[in-house]
Amino acid sequence: MGGFTFEVAREVLKTLKEQYPGVLSDREPKRLIFVKESQEGAGKLIEFDVEKVVPAWAEGKFVVPVWLDVIYGRSRERVRG
Repeated sequence: MGGFTFEVAREVLKTLKEQYPGVLSDREPKRLIFVKESQEGAGKLIEFDVEKVVPAWAEGKFVVPVWLDVIYGRSRERVRG
């Protein structure tokens, strides 16, 4: 499976918008995980839980953390910057 590419980032954002509409304007940022079974398979977002991440990664699934609180914080820093 390839690395984190523009296409993967686009898929993560599309899935985020579908599963969590309005999350980008939500005041309660969430920590999620994007999990993809295979390169061809569909990805899904699940709530972040270490107990879920490690087994998924160990099974060879593609796992991307989507920590909106960190993204929001960095965005605010750059705007102030």
